[in-house]
Amino acid sequence: MKSYGMKDIGCVRSENQDNIFYTDAPIGMLSNLYIVADGMGGHNAGAYASKYVTDQLVDNARKSKGWDVIAFLENVLKQLNYQLLKKGSEEEAYAGMGTTTVAASEKDGKLYVVNVGDSRLYHIHDGEMKQITVDHSYVQELISAGVIDKEDGRNHPNKNVITRAVGAPQSLNVDHFIVPLSEGDYVILCSDGLHGMVEDEEIKEVVLGNGSIEEKTKELVRRAKQKGGKDNIAVILARMGNRGDELC
Repeated sequence: MKSYGMKDIGCVRSENQDNIFYTDAPIGMLSNLYIVADGMGGHNAGAYASKYVTDQLVDNARKSKGWDVIAFLENVLKQLNYQLLKKGSEEEAYAGMGTTTVAASEKDGKLYVVNVGDSRLYHIHDGEMKQITVDHSYVQELISAGVIDKEDGRNHPNKNVITRAVGAPQSLNVDHFIVPLSEGDYVILCSDGLHGMVEDEEIKEVVLGNGSIEEKTKELVRRAKQKGGKDNIAVILARMGNRGDELC
């Protein structure tokens, strides 16, 4: 895998509560690791939550042994859910904090994915883009029930209400996916600061256009800001293939 990631405060928010981590090199038992986390909570609590979860996933990955990537990522997220709840119960300033998380690692041509919340992972194969993760959100529940369609959901007044988060006061359910990858496939991890501002078709158009991984990632962020940048923006773009291929 070859990747590039960036985060941006956007055009409206006074604080960046998004966090990312990405490495194409081995880290513990993992061949690589990609993480996007979008925090929530006042008085810096959201920024703390997303940074804590990202940092702890990385620290645990460095010490990891074994082969079950999904089980490892799920178990760590469940431990971190407890730790965030504990801190929130002990310190009022951190009460109610939480974070979305989408994390992925590729091994032997398969992408192992976990997610909580509405940060997404997309997969592009043979020119077609598919959203792999399913948003844990009030609007997604309405879409799944057939009450509204996806386009209505983009403008729904409650589109930012999520139904799961790391740090939420209940036992954590983590969704997981295994995605076969082929040479030349793209993977996009992003917060709602991107997918809430830039439509899927436009995201695909940028990724399949000309330029390097870095240039495409920066262009995605630029377009989210051009359309209003109403939230923090976090994006990781990765391509399956030779790490030395700069124009991918």
